[in-house]
Amino acid sequence: MHRSCVAAAGWVLLLGGVAFAQSPRDLVNRMVQNELAAAKNDHSQWMYRDKNSQRGTTRVEEVVGTPEGSMRRLISVNGKPATADQEKRSQQDIQKFLTDPNYRKQQREKTERDAKKATELLAMLPNAFLYSASGREGDTIRLAFRPNPKFSPPSRQADVGGGHWEITRLTTHISGRALFFATITQQQDETMSDFREVPAGTNLAKAAELLKEIPAVASLQKH
Repeated sequence: MHRSCVAAAGWVLLLGGVAFAQSPRDLVNRMVQNELAAAKNDHSQWMYRDKNSQRGTTRVEEVVGTPEGSMRRLISVNGKPATADQEKRSQQDIQKFLTDPNYRKQQREKTERDAKKATELLAMLPNAFLYSASGREGDTIRLAFRPNPKFSPPSRQADVGGGHWEITRLTTHISGRALFFATITQQQDETMSDFREVPAGTNLAKAAELLKEIPAVASLQKH
């Protein structure tokens, strides 16, 4: 089983602009509620880089979100730029997204399922870990946390087999956030970074143009 920071004595969570008057768990709960409210009320679309490692293969894609689902362009596989054949298939997939309403519906439903799972995992954080204050830096409070042995995940989505669960890594950056978790059947790491907001009113054709404008080699050099 893939393990990460969970195996250590504790992780570190940074919370800015809050006071020690609240308990560490209350601070985490406040953060989670703010994030859940933002996710519910924020309908903006974003363009970002998605690095996904699964079954020994690491794929990097540029992704642009639209109200009808996410459009993707393959950039690299295992650190090497997409071949001409891979780029052709990627462009065909973009074209299918543009012209096939049923395909867009499938992609939109997948995005919604993934968002629901991420929301459910985020909502577990206040109860899934035991938190303690470990200091502060300016107006930022530092919390250490470790798995709560009494926590029972409400669904198999947080279970990695044999009744055991773990979120293998949680990172929060100013440019975005990502949850990393192992599924029951496979090991998977996914990092989303380099977030840029898609201009309001961007239609599908323009979204496809945004992907085509990304130089593959330049994008690969950012990793």
